[in-house]
Amino acid sequence: MTKRKIKILMTLLCFFACNILVYGDPIVFYPIMFWEEGWSKGVILVKSREMLVIDSKGNKERKVVAKENVFNVYISMDGEKMAYTGQTEIWLVKLKTGEASLIASGYCDFFKWSPDSSGFIFSLGEYKEGAAPPVSNVKFFWSDGDGKNIKQIYP
Repeated sequence: MTKRKIKILMTLLCFFACNILVYGDPIVFYPIMFWEEGWSKGVILVKSREMLVIDSKGNKERKVVAKENVFNVYISMDGEKMAYTGQTEIWLVKLKTGEASLIASGYCDFFKWSPDSSGFIFSLGEYKEGAAPPVSNVKFFWSDGDGKNIKQIYP
């Protein structure tokens, strides 16, 4: 290896080391709060797979452990259910019991509860390996509020 290549490698190594010292480890997890207007409860993502449900007075109601890293959280308007999405699945949790059920598999980038919490609409993208972009074939679905009776509404 030439002296020039060694100098370039050392410079790059120093650059990355300085960034880690200044900005910290880039893989550090930071807690995230999910609380939308109209919700009677909120969720703090305290670890990549652990959520803490709190009420409007800041009381801790329940800890929910997810099956995969959580991307987003949606609480029903009546505050009784919570859906969460990961990279490959959508889960529904009954907040009184903590019972979780798998709603669907696929990448979800849209989820919305009905105003009366009787149902929800969501989208799923199917992964295709080697495709660019990696998600294609987006479909929209409707489900009742318990995650049953799912029907495709588009296309």
